[in-house]
Amino acid sequence: GGRFERVVAGEGPGWSEAVQGWVCFAGEEAEERCFQLCADKVGREPWPTRTDLERRAKEAERRAKEAALRQVEVERKAKEAEREAKEAALNELTALKAQLAGG
Repeated sequence: GGRFERVVAGEGPGWSEAVQGWVCFAGEEAEERCFQLCADKVGREPWPTRTDLERRAKEAERRAKEAALRQVEVERKAKEAEREAKEAALNELTALKAQLAGG
């Protein structure tokens, strides 16, 4: 109905039927105290806020980019090793041709 109704009072956490979670208080000092929704009564499992979710998404994106960069580096090193192996084989072939020609 566009209004809040107090259903719990006091220092401890309270159960919210509306969100099916615990309303716990965070912060030590009165000025910084705020409530957070939690999965547990003691507040050890707070529900993530929008900021938390955005931070997690950015972190996941950063990790994915780092993994992609590592994969590119692995592929680059593999191509470099392949190029070096081909170059070594060509040098060996050139040396063998020179031996046959001079032989």
